[in-house]
Amino acid sequence: MILRVGKVFGPLTVCIFLLLAGCDKDSDSASTLPPPEPPKPTRPTTQQLVNGPRIALDLKFVPLVLQTPDSWQVKTYEDGLRVMIEGDSPADTVQISVPAYRDITPEQEANLEAESARDFSQAADLLPKSGVTAKDLGAKTSGKLIELFTINPPAVPDAGTTQPIQTVQWVFTICIPTTDGKHFTAYELRFLGLTLAQYKADQAFLRTIVDSVSYKPMSDLGVN
Repeated sequence: MILRVGKVFGPLTVCIFLLLAGCDKDSDSASTLPPPEPPKPTRPTTQQLVNGPRIALDLKFVPLVLQTPDSWQVKTYEDGLRVMIEGDSPADTVQISVPAYRDITPEQEANLEAESARDFSQAADLLPKSGVTAKDLGAKTSGKLIELFTINPPAVPDAGTTQPIQTVQWVFTICIPTTDGKHFTAYELRFLGLTLAQYKADQAFLRTIVDSVSYKPMSDLGVN
């Protein structure tokens, strides 16, 4: 008996050939697909930043110390005349400028308190109840923490955006009485480039940074 292999296996051979050809086509199309985009880095959460490792961040030529996440850094410019604090927050990167200290009179200090009260009356829904806090700064030093807050007029939208960007001025002034009691030494923590949206998202976390401020004599910081 002679088996006609071609007739028996012919349709099966054609099916296998078409199947293999389809696989090649699928593999060719798969090879032309663009590579997947790398995952975007996730930002730390408020809980991670508040409960994570913290460091005592001294401000170099300014006798203040802040308790911050261990990823935060302090940088100095212009031979120490300009101090900048930088670090991540849940919403964005934070920059805090620390200008050189200045001496102010009791009248100027009172004006700062009055300005703070005006700010809080105008933005009560965005702020705590008081903008002036008596502060024990450690090292047998006490002073006042005065918060100033204003919302800037909307800026011109960037290219490709339809909504104007609103920024805020958020400044904390630490006023320490001089030894003779006639003046105050004033230090500032001034947030830079802070949008209103970031303020709303990050203010609870950022207040923990500011509330941690303490005074450290320059000799303890290694500055003569």
